Amino acid sequence: TDRAVDVLQARRLYERGCELEDGFACASEGYLYDHAVGVPSNDARAAGLYGKACDNDSAMGCANLGLFYWVARGVELDHDRAFRFSNKGCDLGSAFGCGNVGLLYKLGLGTEVDLEKALDHMRRSCDEDDAAGCNALGRMYGTGQQVEVDHARAVTLYRKACDAGSDSGCVNLGYMAEVGDGMTVDLALASELYTRGCDNGNKTGCYNLAAIYEGGRGVTQSYEEARRLYDKACDLGDDDGCRRSAQIMDR
Repeated sequence: TDRAVDVLQARRLYERGCELEDGFACASEGYLYDHAVGVPSNDARAAGLYGKACDNDSAMGCANLGLFYWVARGVELDHDRAFRFSNKGCDLGSAFGCGNVGLLYKLGLGTEVDLEKALDHMRRSCDEDDAAGCNALGRMYGTGQQVEVDHARAVTLYRKACDAGSDSGCVNLGYMAEVGDGMTVDLALASELYTRGCDNGNKTGCYNLAAIYEGGRGVTQSYEEARRLYDKACDLGDDDGCRRSAQIMDR
């Protein structure tokens, strides 16, 4: 197909550019292996290319390499390197990198816990419309970490995160709609947002949607649908989903 030809041509150009030490080209080639675009998925290959990109001051290369060290994709888990490369990516202009630095400061991974710096980096990230950064910042306002609790502000940030593609942001916004924190209770919206998250593999979205069906809140009560969703949450790693499914089966 034309798209396959275009991807092949792009890969060849990226390879050539990367051989010439072009950081953008290396990062772009790494992205292809990272997301299996026109090539088989290869985390180790992607990590190597992101590393070469970062050596040549690619913001995207450094930020993505930091993530790989954080979650042990293609490399061994190393929080110190995760922080170092994410921070370099942030300094080079990656909003994604800044958001991850904020989370690393919040969790104390690869660095000391520093909620003030966490908040600063999340704001920098969200100001550049990074979905994960906005979602993380929303959590800070929703729970009152380093800031006064502000549910309305959290709702705004979750909505921005959701609109930018964060499934977690959508699920968090759904929860605010379900319980009426920072906004009017809207069970239809909550169900819609939980469904979106669940369909994209968010275990909390599946669990929360199951609870809505189990209780018949804003939907026709259905234990069958609730159990199906609890099972899906369970399959995605939610232990509470496993327990709730078993409890429904025993009814």
